Amino acid sequence: MEIRLLTKEWERLAFVEGWEHAFNRSFEMRDYKWIFHPRNFVYGAFDQKVLCAGYCILRSQAVFHGQLVKSGLCNNVFVTPEYQGCHLFTKLGRYVLLEAGEQGIKILIGLPNENSLPGHRRVGWTIFPRNYYLEKKMEEEVLGERKDDSIIPITPLDFPLWKESLSEFSLKISAGRSFSILKEADYFSWRYLERPSVDYRIFICQEEEKVRGYVVYKYYQPFQRIHILDVEAENETIFLKLLKAAGTIKTPVSLINVSGSTIYADYFNHAGFSKSTEYSNLIAYTPLTKSPVNLGDTCNLVIGDNEVF
Repeated sequence: MEIRLLTKEWERLAFVEGWEHAFNRSFEMRDYKWIFHPRNFVYGAFDQKVLCAGYCILRSQAVFHGQLVKSGLCNNVFVTPEYQGCHLFTKLGRYVLLEAGEQGIKILIGLPNENSLPGHRRVGWTIFPRNYYLEKKMEEEVLGERKDDSIIPITPLDFPLWKESLSEFSLKISAGRSFSILKEADYFSWRYLERPSVDYRIFICQEEEKVRGYVVYKYYQPFQRIHILDVEAENETIFLKLLKAAGTIKTPVSLINVSGSTIYADYFNHAGFSKSTEYSNLIAYTPLTKSPVNLGDTCNLVIGDNEVF
């Protein structure tokens, strides 16, 4: 059994086969090409040329206790059925976490499923209490048109006009927080605008050609639900404008929800959101210290979209 970072085309194809076998799901090749971006480090455990387990770390930057550091998102871990019981989850996890430390990554986070929590705990991840969503029921209401001229939609075509301002805004809004992933322009573009097969809707608030806030969301037609993936705003007035823009859909919406780990929880409460029964799990790890993680009181744990796969 050999564990290594995937760099060759045949290794990536083996990863795709292993992942699809483990989860009984498949994607188009354009989705896989997006996944194998240089910022997404993909590791595998191989039995000769058969991939037995996989582990992915999406590299990013974050503000951690007021300092800008290298960070990462543990976005996918699996063991194929034939190799379960061989302790590969633990072996691969220890290998990847050691690699992360050698790369200078100071903080890792993840939102794993329930079944994988014991495995993450065994290799030293801090397991946090459940992260409940916030939600607002809309009772099949059809939401209205956007009328504020300061709120504008962003598409891949016009995004280059806002790249510099968005990066400046992201750094400024995150400064001083105890934890916040930096959504600089290149990360933002790859995460939302370049992803195939997913329709994200993006609005920014601009004043004097400067970004003052943004919101990213997607709409689930089967459940008539809006999920807010990412929102940042200089103040509550801008926040409420953006929240209203997230409802400019000419189709019925029964529910709007957002992860409760946002630093804007009070703003959402003021807007009529309340705690949901739905939740996600949260884990964190500091590769350089390996000590229990404290994300602090000004944590904005918004990763964009956990569905890298």
